[in-house]
Amino acid sequence: MKMFAKLLSAFVVVALMCALVGAVGIFGINSTAVNLHHVAEDTLPATQALGWIAEGMTALKSIERTVMISDITDRERKDVLSRRGDVLEKITQGISGYEKSVKTEAQQTLWLKFTGLYSRWHHSQDQLFHAIETVNLDNLGELGLNLARKKMDHVKWVAALGDAVYSQTPFTGQLDPAQCGFGHWLADFSTNSVKL
Repeated sequence: MKMFAKLLSAFVVVALMCALVGAVGIFGINSTAVNLHHVAEDTLPATQALGWIAEGMTALKSIERTVMISDITDRERKDVLSRRGDVLEKITQGISGYEKSVKTEAQQTLWLKFTGLYSRWHHSQDQLFHAIETVNLDNLGELGLNLARKKMDHVKWVAALGDAVYSQTPFTGQLDPAQCGFGHWLADFSTNSVKL
């Protein structure tokens, strides 16, 4: 009987250890299931939404930089600007998605700060793009170069006039503003851009 008691005791100990391991496993599986559910239902959608926002803001910066290139044509500028609506829609989806997500107190504080800053930035960018949409010129870099040349012509004219006045000699330069270099250039220049 002693042998039977020892075997029975060993069996009970092994059975209790198996039951303990099983209980720990069931607890671990349940805990993992809860955590996976949290990740799938809260964390991943929130991360995806933040990704859409980040991707959209990067795309908006790219659009902003591209339309500021002075040597692109008006058509190229309009094509780039036409992509802005899709990008803003993606950002709006991201903001809506993250708004619905479960957030900690710290995340909520940061989110409120972000939405305020984003609103101000979006308003400023709307104003910028509205101004850019009124530009209907090709190769603005060339326009800037022409204006710089004409400005230098004017500076030289002012210097020559100043020298004539200072030295009290007759001024032999042009006094008709329509006949100077800028006047000739301005007479030939045309644009359909809207004045701001």
